Amino acid sequence: METPFYDKSARVRRQAVEGLSAVLGDGAGVDAKVIVPALRDPDSEVRAAAAEALARSGRQAIAPMIELLGSAEPADQARAARVLAKMGVESKAAVPALVRVLGVSDDGVQQAALDALASIGPDASAAVTPISRMLATRPSLAQRKTLIYALGEIGPPSKPAVPLITEALRDQGDREGFLNVVAADALGKIGPGAAFAVPALIVALGSDDVRLPTRATVALGNIGAEAKAAIPALVEAMGREEQEHKKNQADAVGQIAQALAIRKDRSSLKVLRAALRAEENASLGLATIGPLREAIDHLESGGP
Repeated sequence: METPFYDKSARVRRQAVEGLSAVLGDGAGVDAKVIVPALRDPDSEVRAAAAEALARSGRQAIAPMIELLGSAEPADQARAARVLAKMGVESKAAVPALVRVLGVSDDGVQQAALDALASIGPDASAAVTPISRMLATRPSLAQRKTLIYALGEIGPPSKPAVPLITEALRDQGDREGFLNVVAADALGKIGPGAAFAVPALIVALGSDDVRLPTRATVALGNIGAEAKAAIPALVEAMGREEQEHKKNQADAVGQIAQALAIRKDRSSLKVLRAALRAEENASLGLATIGPLREAIDHLESGGP
């Protein structure tokens, strides 16, 4: 099928892309690869239409994008990675190719590849080691945030990177505080595997940054039973909060308590009871207190 990708009119070229997109996958025998040249179009709207069309074509686009990642041109590599990022987990077959381009020296390619790996999530676990190596070199502040964000989106498989992310959580070099916030978010998404970071997250609860205590609270709740040492600090933080924000700490304590109940870990019953009294004194609603109360009842009864 011939396409007017070389027409002088950008509108005609964009319509050609949209027309091809409409017939992809309908049995018309159109290969997604025919749209690839439009990714190099001088008009931004045509390029955007091509990227959207390829992303919507799903699996048909994966092989052409892997091939494009192998190009010697950084611009082509970045274009392919951006399409794969739009596809999310559906593009997981491209992980090895995306990992390879992480090693190129072009910042735009690295950024696009990291965005694609982040969008794939846990299925991009093969990227954890190379991303961690990049983070260990202490690159620019912006690059550290990007790397840590990607590790967080990959989630639990990023457990080996937790010490490096914890270092970023403690780092005071970002005057805006975004590095610490991104690190706390990533640790929360890694979940129980981020237990190493609990002491640093407890410290973060007392930060003067208006964002960080909330992010640290969420992370501790997601870590679960391994964050039981944080319960007193969460209760203390709850006492400092305005009434409308106390639910954040209460929810985290409830998550930790539920995880302890699943483990039948009775060692924290005393501190859990103290937390329950604090939540009752704070006049929190039954829906908020419920998970903590249920966990305590379960542990006290020696339930299954």
